[in-house]
Amino acid sequence: MTEKTFQDFNLQPDLMNILTGNNFLVPTQIQVLSFQHVLEGHDLFAMAETGSGKTAAFAIPLLQHILTTNKNPEPESALYLVMSPTRELAHQTCSVIKKFGEKLGIRVALIIGGEDTQKQKDETKNGVHFLVATPGRLIDLYKQRVLKFNNVVGIIFDEADRLFDMGFKDDISFILSKLPRERQILMFSATNNFDVLHTAYNFGAKPIEINLSKDNIVVDQINQSLIHVGDGEKMSVLVGILKKYPETYGMIFCNTKSETHVVASWLEMLSQKRPELGLNFRVRAISGDLDQSKRTKLMADFRAKKINLLICTDVAARGLDIVDVSLVINYDLPQDASNYVHRIGRTGRAGKDGRAISLCGYNDTEFLGPIEEFIKAKIPVQHVEESDIVRNIGSRPRLREREFEQDNDDFRRDRQRPPMRDNGRDRNKRPPVSSRPQPVTSAPQLINAKGPAFTKPKEIAVKPVGPSGIIPKKPAFTPNQESQCNEVIITSSNFDAALKEAMTKMGLESKDLVSHEILEKGKRAFFGLFGKRENKYKFSYSPNYEVMAQTFLDKVLELASLELSHSITYKKDQLVVDLVGTDEELLTQNRFDLLEALEFLTRKYFIKKAHIHKDFRIDFTCNGQSNVRAQAQNDQREFRGNGNGHAPRREGPSDKRLEELALRMKQKVLDKKRPVVLNAMGPRDRRIIHQTLGNDKQVKTTSLGNGHYKKIEISPV
Repeated sequence: MTEKTFQDFNLQPDLMNILTGNNFLVPTQIQVLSFQHVLEGHDLFAMAETGSGKTAAFAIPLLQHILTTNKNPEPESALYLVMSPTRELAHQTCSVIKKFGEKLGIRVALIIGGEDTQKQKDETKNGVHFLVATPGRLIDLYKQRVLKFNNVVGIIFDEADRLFDMGFKDDISFILSKLPRERQILMFSATNNFDVLHTAYNFGAKPIEINLSKDNIVVDQINQSLIHVGDGEKMSVLVGILKKYPETYGMIFCNTKSETHVVASWLEMLSQKRPELGLNFRVRAISGDLDQSKRTKLMADFRAKKINLLICTDVAARGLDIVDVSLVINYDLPQDASNYVHRIGRTGRAGKDGRAISLCGYNDTEFLGPIEEFIKAKIPVQHVEESDIVRNIGSRPRLREREFEQDNDDFRRDRQRPPMRDNGRDRNKRPPVSSRPQPVTSAPQLINAKGPAFTKPKEIAVKPVGPSGIIPKKPAFTPNQESQCNEVIITSSNFDAALKEAMTKMGLESKDLVSHEILEKGKRAFFGLFGKRENKYKFSYSPNYEVMAQTFLDKVLELASLELSHSITYKKDQLVVDLVGTDEELLTQNRFDLLEALEFLTRKYFIKKAHIHKDFRIDFTCNGQSNVRAQAQNDQREFRGNGNGHAPRREGPSDKRLEELALRMKQKVLDKKRPVVLNAMGPRDRRIIHQTLGNDKQVKTTSLGNGHYKKIEISPV
């Protein structure tokens, strides 16, 4: 059979010239099979392996259709919506369409979170042919009436399975409900997902199905191997692998954001302190915590090979087409089997050879079986000689704030300071407050010498705390490492200086946490007639939780462009926040994820700024109703089981509820001395169960089954 070329598609001459100029001469199989269906306006569900050219499979025929029909977009609208699960994939898809269409007068806009909203509004004001977007930001602009959907002629779901796996099902349904009834739906994916087709059918689509992944879910050009490693040996083996491939241009995948930065820091440290290893890699870590501008720059630097080793989470695993990646290493095996396919699919693209090496430690073994079952093949085991393992690699780096400053200041918010070492510490550094005698009766040394001049306080009296470190009268206060008191008396002629010293002594960062009163007004310096008056101030830890929450939420809602207002009440260690406004619907989508996220951020802020204890309650409600997530928790109050399964799982249990379920089932396993199997649940909920019992010495957890939803078996060790 003669091999087809793009010349056979009778493309517009200008489009053909651009394809030729970009060395697009021979279409891939998915492009050949999809072309006519897309061009004729049929609905389509196309499944093909990673690296098979799915983006061009819809972009080229749609460009041909636009050029043939001379159809132009209406203002504040788009002809085609392209939905992407991640910002990185959206960036890539947008660049591909621009590469082919920009010189043809095709207007393309990118709508994603983390970037300037006003700029995005300006780009869509006059209408665009293609609008590439992530679901959240697209819905935001639609609800702000910046975008109109009534003239959309088609919608494309790029990496459709991932869109649904990541919890965008409700958002997709909302978008489809606002589109014209007569519109084209195109779905492209590397793996199957029944939710994708089910949703399409619900909205009247009758897609033609093309499946090129039935027998070969991983491309042949990828040389896969598996290395079993012992506890604590992953980095030693990783360094040995990198020594073996010194010219590597590759990616290393970890399961957690923090681990990406640990691995990156460790490799950088070894390249500097152990030059004999030959690890001359330019290493950087990328994760979802980085703000969008820095994530975009990192990916651009990696594509330009200014970085030749990228340490990442699954945020970079789906759909990204990065040329010449020669090696992919799974430092951790993915918890979802389908992610294995997408991770290793970053190499062996466009017919080139690639290598994928997976490290399997004790905690990874439960994921190996589902992965091999998913790809319908055993991953060849690679045996490593002792000489290939680098042993003297130093201790595991600790995550310090300064290590994250180079990437993103936002990393500071959740990091704890590591304990100071007893041996070899700098004698010139002040010891922690806890090591100094109490009470303090002399004025502390003033450290800040650069600020405005101020008078050194004469006297400080500190009220010591009890052995537990908690003042009974302030039940919501738990001292941090540098907080040893909740009252300070200072005599000073400068109130700002006295307040600053009081906050330092109490370990506080915000003025909202401090109240004061003047115990005694002093006399003026010169004969009591003029000069500064020295007053005796009493500063107390007295947080105004309502003001703190109001200030914080005002800023968050403004940054998120959410049209919501709030009312806040505080009573007996419980803060209740009620949100109302035009964006209420967003709070309840995806099992109330946004409402829960706002509550989570507020709690993290209060833990850091106000040092609240673990029993301090922060509850968010929507439009005066009782906590919608609590209602879902009540639906989950009973998980009855007989050892072989549980009652059908309903949506909406919180993290805490799942942790309680895990501990309750653990006790049941120990009591009956036999395994218990939980009903199928999604990756997010499974992760909470696994993490809760991950370090338990009495029981172990194992995911059972394939696909997005899996059961979990809890069994005695």
